[in-house]
Amino acid sequence: MTKNEFTAQLNKMLGGLPQDDIDRSIMFYSEIIDDSIEDGMSEGEAVEALGDIEDIVINIKSENTGKTEKTTEIGYEAESTSVKPKKGRISKERLIAVIATFPFWIGIVAGLFGVYIGLWGVFAGLCGAAIGFAVSAVGGLIVSPVLFVSSVYTGLMLVGCCLMLGGLVLPLILALKMIAKGLVELFKLAIKGVKALLITKEA
Repeated sequence: MTKNEFTAQLNKMLGGLPQDDIDRSIMFYSEIIDDSIEDGMSEGEAVEALGDIEDIVINIKSENTGKTEKTTEIGYEAESTSVKPKKGRISKERLIAVIATFPFWIGIVAGLFGVYIGLWGVFAGLCGAAIGFAVSAVGGLIVSPVLFVSSVYTGLMLVGCCLMLGGLVLPLILALKMIAKGLVELFKLAIKGVKALLITKEA
């Protein structure tokens, strides 16, 4: 079961409770799943580790009503222990180690950051190329009727070049979209790596 399937089923089975309580419960278990995924579990394993969703529903309803209830989809009563998401805290030991080794890793980090900025520069250059191709194609098509008057062959050549340039615009746009997404994901990965390095999970 995926996280979205779990939360959708949980939302359905909690019907009848105040919506604020339902939203709070869904957010609570979503955080647990996210924590487990960060710890190396797959999405399916993280959901499975929560236990039986029916027990979870009974637990939530008992907390909201002060007693254990039966749901319309469950024919028995059960008790379950509540699970709290792990909270992160900055590890002093790791922070001291990072500061102590500052002279060794700062050059590497600066170099990698320069490469990252350079990739955004390439992205900007490709954006300029796409805009240039589009403007040239449109401008050439506007001018082509004038050239047809003086020379049919020249006019046809210009139209062909404009169509070729126009044909390059769409692939460039698709490539730019993929590059931008990749660079953003790379940044998120770097932030997650820094968090994993400095922050420890509390049990």
